[in-house]
Amino acid sequence: MIQAVKNPIVMNLRDDSSPACGNSAVSHCCDAWELAFQEEMAKGEDDVIAAIEADEAYRGTLPPLAGHENICDFIACVAHGMLIGAISESCGTKLLYAAQVANGADRQQPDARKSEAA
Repeated sequence: MIQAVKNPIVMNLRDDSSPACGNSAVSHCCDAWELAFQEEMAKGEDDVIAAIEADEAYRGTLPPLAGHENICDFIACVAHGMLIGAISESCGTKLLYAAQVANGADRQQPDARKSEAA
């Protein structure tokens, strides 16, 4: 007998016991996903279309790749997005590569605090 597996799109996006939810940037991206998903469902869209729009909202809320903390938050959001299915593997690897490049560039920037102390 074949049983239908619950579509992961309509599963609870955020498990509040997850350590990822302790990161405000990840929480913000998840909130954007949830809001977009609910808005599309309210318009009468099916769950697949709603998830596509929600995935776009999640990606649109990613922190900017400027500054160490933002880069770390960006990585956390992308990794979480890949785990929950909001970001595809192919897109996620490109985003993580962009974060790697940004992190390298950020390390090349002179630290203003060190130059002020000198």
